[in-house]
Amino acid sequence: MLRCFRGSECSHHRGRANAEDACANTAASSTCPGVACKLQFPSCPATRPGAGPETKTLVLGLFGQGIEKSCVSLAERLCELLTMSSIIRKVISTTKAPAAIGAYSQAVLVDRTVYVSGQVGMDPSSGQLVPGGVVEETKQALTNLGEILKAAGCDFTNVVKTTVLLADINDFGTVNEIYKMYFKSSLPARAAYQVAALPRGSRIEIEAVAVLGPFSTA
Repeated sequence: MLRCFRGSECSHHRGRANAEDACANTAASSTCPGVACKLQFPSCPATRPGAGPETKTLVLGLFGQGIEKSCVSLAERLCELLTMSSIIRKVISTTKAPAAIGAYSQAVLVDRTVYVSGQVGMDPSSGQLVPGGVVEETKQALTNLGEILKAAGCDFTNVVKTTVLLADINDFGTVNEIYKMYFKSSLPARAAYQVAALPRGSRIEIEAVAVLGPFSTA
């Protein structure tokens, strides 16, 4: 039997002979602002054995504001959200890509999403830009990007968005041809801009966002 913890104080119960069970036997059970925390959902933190006072206060507060819920399943879903584990944040680092030259990480993994910092055409062993202009710098920047993705446990097929920064927008066509050598399928979204200047006098910088798989095609 579903029971409401507000009992006779609940507006849905007033005037009923059996106030405690009224919400369980009428349509009011789906909109009663007090019913959620006594439904004994397995995932509800307020009814779980050993629940602390802070957790109970949070849950009771959410359902004690007089906010009507359209259905009990919505209340159950909210309880599930409250018990979700903390989101993982992990710094990704590899010696196979240039070390950070400022106050940033090569990449950061948050849950399943990898945010890769902008990569320029820098040789990780020497710390210098590779010779050969925009062509060689683009190849090196994408190679660096690939190594960071690998360190995060994915590859170019996991990338969902890139941003390409160019010292000269007229290099776009050349860069695009090289870009297609690395992104061969499942092409990510992309933005490209000309900027006033790039670190170390680079001709190109590429940043990316990737999502760890597996994926299913919609």
